[in-house]
Amino acid sequence: PDTAAIVIAPTAALYSNRAMCFVKRSLIEGRDEWREAAADCRACVHLEPEGRPASKALYNLGISLTKLGEFDEARSSLEAARRLLEAARQPDTASLARLSAADDALRKAAWLAADEQQAVARQGTLERLRGLLEAQRPPDDDAAAAAEWHGHARQLEALAAEEAARRTQREVPDWLCCKITMDVVREPVITPDGICYE
Repeated sequence: PDTAAIVIAPTAALYSNRAMCFVKRSLIEGRDEWREAAADCRACVHLEPEGRPASKALYNLGISLTKLGEFDEARSSLEAARRLLEAARQPDTASLARLSAADDALRKAAWLAADEQQAVARQGTLERLRGLLEAQRPPDDDAAAAAEWHGHARQLEALAAEEAARRTQREVPDWLCCKITMDVVREPVITPDGICYE
């Protein structure tokens, strides 16, 4: 994006618009300009902490930080954008809907990142256990010890197979889905008979 106007007269609107360009180019063209977008969003909010440019900047900041894996700050930015939008005399329902979608994307990205981190830790544990078990392999002439060792090795491989199956069969549990919309619930309401709806 052209930066000449910002160099001459930096305003919140210019920073917000350039940040939006960085976000669009990153999403559509596959460029990695999330850090640049986040920097411009922060500059916009610093210059004008209230108003429409700030709400757009906070929204784009939330998207950028989600892509960068900075989930806590992304959540704070999206919450601040929601507060600004809801405080307006006539809240923009389309912007609020986009904000809800960005919040859903943030939750999903944070969950996937945490799940991947746990999977890497579990895989590392399995590899260490394999190493320890291999170090304890008995000599071939001790049939009883060898049979016991092979039993432990089979148990470990069964655990590894369970972990692999768990990674491939990741579905949202029924109790997290609305019975009407079939989507994941964000604001659940539970009826007296225990059924959960959005």
